[in-house]
Amino acid sequence: MPRLFFALWPNSEVRAQLAARRDPVVRAYAGRSMRADTLHMTMLFLGETPELLVPDLLACGDRVRASSFTLNVDACCHFPHSKVAWLGCTEPPAQLNTLWSALREQVDPLMPAAFADSVPNEFHPHITVARDCLHFPAPHGVPPVTWPVEDFVLIDSNVLPGGPLYRVLRHWQLQA
Repeated sequence: MPRLFFALWPNSEVRAQLAARRDPVVRAYAGRSMRADTLHMTMLFLGETPELLVPDLLACGDRVRASSFTLNVDACCHFPHSKVAWLGCTEPPAQLNTLWSALREQVDPLMPAAFADSVPNEFHPHITVARDCLHFPAPHGVPPVTWPVEDFVLIDSNVLPGGPLYRVLRHWQLQA
């Protein structure tokens, strides 16, 4: 059964900048660094998904209509309960929540069948950069990364001993 999520997937330039911001965070939080090739912003985590629903989820992505936008990644924070440190936006743009809402609207009709307990009802935009953190310093700013968000993706995540292996199932362009 595939383990799926919708996400924002940075281009190589943005990914390199996020990786540069990640390294000091990993040191400050004494955490396990996320590989640069795995850095992303999860929009909607679906979890273990029956294979027969994958075409329906691809169709959900096809129906989403949302505008492109720019993320200004300028903050570092954490989820102490899950021992995760992350990068995020001091002021997330309204279009980010609009995209999340559009994805939820499309996926919700499938939820009674498969996702009722796994899809969150709230969106907390973040880019996980460290796991298994031992320290939790106060949230703080980081040198900003300007991320022009022009598309979103559906990812199949294969969890391996050395870390996750992500496979993009499909890209969807956002409207200019």
